[in-house]
Amino acid sequence: MPDHPTQIKKIFLIASAVVVVAMISLAVVKERQNAKVIAGFDESLKLKATADQILSITDYSGGDPNGMVKYTYVTSQKVPPETYKGLKEDLSKRTANAQIFLKSVTPISKKLQKEEYVGKFYSGKPFYNDGKGWRQTGVATTTKIAFLTQTRPTLLAQTKRLLGTKVFADTFYSGAGDGYVQYGLTYDVNTWATVHDSATGDAYPTLTSVLVQGSKNSISAKWVIDRAFLPFDTSAISSDSSIASANLSVYVTAVSDGNNDGNDYINVVQTTQADSSTLVSADYNNTGTIEGATAVDLTTGFTINVYNTFTLDSTGLNWITVNNASSVCSATTGVTCLGLREGHDINNAQPSNLNMLLFSTSEEAGTSQDPYLTITYSSIQNPSLIVNSVSSGSAVKVNSVSSGNTIRVNSNQ
Repeated sequence: MPDHPTQIKKIFLIASAVVVVAMISLAVVKERQNAKVIAGFDESLKLKATADQILSITDYSGGDPNGMVKYTYVTSQKVPPETYKGLKEDLSKRTANAQIFLKSVTPISKKLQKEEYVGKFYSGKPFYNDGKGWRQTGVATTTKIAFLTQTRPTLLAQTKRLLGTKVFADTFYSGAGDGYVQYGLTYDVNTWATVHDSATGDAYPTLTSVLVQGSKNSISAKWVIDRAFLPFDTSAISSDSSIASANLSVYVTAVSDGNNDGNDYINVVQTTQADSSTLVSADYNNTGTIEGATAVDLTTGFTINVYNTFTLDSTGLNWITVNNASSVCSATTGVTCLGLREGHDINNAQPSNLNMLLFSTSEEAGTSQDPYLTITYSSIQNPSLIVNSVSSGSAVKVNSVSSGNTIRVNSNQ
């Protein structure tokens, strides 16, 4: 007598197998079609990394499939401990945007010492720790439709996900909010008062260069103002630290001084952009007029194709936001909100010619031209021993460690 439950089970298994094969076949066909679409993309739209290497995206498309998307991805380039002006980096203090260098140690007592550091803070997030070490990140742009097409989960990716393998960034964090907002050239109403006092402008958060200017265009006879925004995550500085000095460095690629009238300079101001991770048109008037550094003259103060430095004064130093301190441009604590404006713009003095500075942003490849903020600060700590590296097969022998003291090993090579 036939075993009906067994036969039914066999039929069910066969039917399930047929369905699975059909689904796989359909998935393969769709993947081939998707691959053809990707192959037809212009090279400028093709992603520079696979989906599992993408760390963050910022969507500027406004719902337009051909609108802009900026993404940050991790590269294979390792970033070992570095030196800065002869100072060795404390790798244990590195963050996604900061490198910390020990400058000096001054004993205070048997249990306390004053440690002075120089922190180098980038406006972007050029570093990523993959659990095995620090790697360089990159920033690129593409269209929204191109991004979605190229990050569509493949059959292999879905299989990896079932096996617990990461196939795409689980959480998207917004990128760096450096860039500039402009008012002038694209607007029909163009008086100096309108340009200077407007509440909104055109935001440019994805370009590799930033403009700062207060000018009158010689061709269109229109005034134009560009205001730069440079937020820095400075939360790596502990809340009990004392800040001694700070410098803002930008890599200048072009400069022009058409009005040598005393207002032809660039200086640091504090910004209050709505979100430190991006820029919008309404941020145009979210820059202050109080100057926070020694002004740099457009005629004689800048050199192109090298870093140029703004030295923050006591006002600018007060704008530095340490760990757990509230920020004026971010809901996140520990964000220092700086910007740059041209002198005619700061002083509301109508120019008659081109007065402009152009410098690189965090979107530039690598960190060789990224804006950065160096801060010298100190804090009182328990004594610690820092070992920069231990070669393979070698060992560090410690006979004793007093209570409250620490030993930090930066790397094991």
